[in-house]
Amino acid sequence: MTSQSDRKSVAVVGLGSIGGVVAGLLRAADRHDVIACVRRPLNRLTVERAECAVEVQLDALTDPAQAKPVDWVLLCTKAQDTPSSAPWLQRLCGPGTHVAVLQNGIGHAERLAPLVGAATVVPTIVYFNGERLAPDRVRFRRVTDHELAVADDADGQAFEALLGGTTMRVLRSADFTTRAWRKLLINAVANPITSLTLQRQAVFRRDDIKALCLAILEEAATVGRADGARLMPDEAELSLGSLLTYPADAGTSMYFDRLAGRPFEADALTGAIVAAGERHGVPVPLNGLLLTLLRATSDGLRDDARREQAMSEPWELNRPAFDPAEVNESNYTSYPAPHRAANQTRYNRRLGDHAGLTNFGVTLTRIIPGGQSSYRHAHSRQDEFIFVLEGEVVMETNDGAQVLKAGMCAGFPAGSGDAHRFVNRTDKDVKLLVIGDRTANDEISYPDVDMHAVLGPDGVYSFTTKTGEPL
Repeated sequence: MTSQSDRKSVAVVGLGSIGGVVAGLLRAADRHDVIACVRRPLNRLTVERAECAVEVQLDALTDPAQAKPVDWVLLCTKAQDTPSSAPWLQRLCGPGTHVAVLQNGIGHAERLAPLVGAATVVPTIVYFNGERLAPDRVRFRRVTDHELAVADDADGQAFEALLGGTTMRVLRSADFTTRAWRKLLINAVANPITSLTLQRQAVFRRDDIKALCLAILEEAATVGRADGARLMPDEAELSLGSLLTYPADAGTSMYFDRLAGRPFEADALTGAIVAAGERHGVPVPLNGLLLTLLRATSDGLRDDARREQAMSEPWELNRPAFDPAEVNESNYTSYPAPHRAANQTRYNRRLGDHAGLTNFGVTLTRIIPGGQSSYRHAHSRQDEFIFVLEGEVVMETNDGAQVLKAGMCAGFPAGSGDAHRFVNRTDKDVKLLVIGDRTANDEISYPDVDMHAVLGPDGVYSFTTKTGEPL
């Protein structure tokens, strides 16, 4: 039980993939008073993690004028959005406030100093993989033996104590500069390459991409050494090796930004390397080229968003109504590793979860050209219904294949054994509305692959081979 003197007031600014995970786990530990600073009202949050999902009630503020000074501010916005956090920081920060910066890049203290007054800035390095599935739902995945790193000083120790009980592991480093540059090196290839290719981290298994990454990393490591980081002679190879340990289906912040049509944090990552190279007189042609491409892509996304906003008539929706576009799109699949890659060519917006539905699911599915909805499968206890919203898709069932066009639909009663999937054989995206109930004790058969799934009491499917071997 946390004593009253140890209990802190904590404000989390930015409830995206990183902030959502930290806010949810802090709230679940219930050792501190946690407030989320958000644009839209939010009163609950679910954090998906390997051991189990955590659902918590959340106190949220939507107006900086409602805020007052707190013990800790966790700044979890994208680096390029830091200036827009100024009204929050002005109200939340006092002389005794610590501001932990959970952002990519380097130079946190210098970037925040003009915005936080007399508050103490605590730079951090984020190592865990977070994914925002919906405004009130995030996924947390560990990728190393610690989730965050801080300097090994009094402020770093205080931050580690703050996260006590959350299961998030904090590393205190005596050489924070070197560690920050090592994380920046990974980001220098992970974010640009995934966002420009629109592929998750499986793209780094390609030999040509590995060679390109090594050249980019060698250049960036030279800059890091000039900036005071004590990097190893083979730092580029070590960084790439570390990146290849990440899950192949993991995304990056820039990758998710591009999917959502949001501008990138290119200047905080690749831009930081280019700027440091200019300061120290180190040539950075490859990183400079990447920065140009990233800026151009990011500016195009920003211009597209502005044009769409200018062309659309303002329209305010109040819950329970909402715009599907505000629900995060993800190509995550619960299939075990041997069967994932073929099923990450479709992207889901879980509309039913966003609406708070619990008895059945409603999913807006986008299948890219050449992609499929899933492996052919049949449910033992759950009904499934599909409506084609856009495009032309091939439906494959036990009776063969047929083409469905926009406005057509199909239904699959529970226990029928009619295994089905939908394949996009055109050069344009297909959009489906998929509806299915959540009846307990469901089993899924897959006639074309060696896999079988059983729905557990926790609502999660476990996968085995057809002979019962775990996958």
